[in-house]
Amino acid sequence: MTLKELAIAIVEKKYSNIPLHARPVHKYRDKTANDLTKAIIAYCEFKGYKAWRQATEGRYLKEKYETNVIGHRILVSKGRYIPRSNQAKGAGDITVLMPPHGRMISVEVKIGSDRQRPDQKKFQTELEGIGGVYILTKSWDDFILQFQKHEPS
Repeated sequence: MTLKELAIAIVEKKYSNIPLHARPVHKYRDKTANDLTKAIIAYCEFKGYKAWRQATEGRYLKEKYETNVIGHRILVSKGRYIPRSNQAKGAGDITVLMPPHGRMISVEVKIGSDRQRPDQKKFQTELEGIGGVYILTKSWDDFILQFQKHEPS
């Protein structure tokens, strides 16, 4: 299935009661990691699987300033990075649960020269060790080839 076919199929399924000329136009691309991630999630949901973007990065708290009675800004707290400790370090960008038995598939999206980090390789080894599936993909066609091997017949 191409990205164009996916967009057409989603629109036909979701808006079947709306005339053709009034249906919205969806476009999916695989030029950036964000675009490819959105397309993969849309495909999984179209097929009836539960899929979501897995946020594993931490967050940055900006520095805080207060103004004293004279009108000067005073630094109250420095900015700092807070790592996300409750998530699996190295998990893929997308998590998919596939019926009927809830098989877990973790999809890592890498575009261009982006490479898999050591903690992602470790997560892949651990997930595959317990029967899960880890897919490392760089394009839509690559994703479809790998993903369809694991879809129920």
